[in-house]
Amino acid sequence: MNTKSSPAKLFLAIAIICSSIQLGVADDASHETSAKNVILLIGDGMGFPQLTLARIDRAGGNVNQYGSVELFMDGMEQTGMVKTSSANSLVTDSAPASSAMATGEKTNNGVISQNSAAIQGKRDGENLTTILEMAEESGLSTG
Repeated sequence: MNTKSSPAKLFLAIAIICSSIQLGVADDASHETSAKNVILLIGDGMGFPQLTLARIDRAGGNVNQYGSVELFMDGMEQTGMVKTSSANSLVTDSAPASSAMATGEKTNNGVISQNSAAIQGKRDGENLTTILEMAEESGLSTG
């Protein structure tokens, strides 16, 4: 397992921790707020064009009105967008996209959580540490 930290991994860990604090529930004993659970929802293949299309659909096809339409996700307290292009292609697939979110590093298409030396079906690369592995190493429960 690669335990070397990168700036992207650090940013991802900090973002999740900050979200946890803000999404917390009151602890009756101390009256402080701490997270009980963090749930990450990922819209695979969803970007700005798909959100625009959803808004146009919600506006009944009226492209002049879609800008004022709100989707349910627009009302969520915490949302984010992440750029997850693969290391070897402008067109990415789910493996490197999810690996970028889980490890903070880019991988090649068809490769899950291994560095960019890995090429699908040809050679393995170095395993990358995921945010779940980092959480478990810190004594947190994951699922």
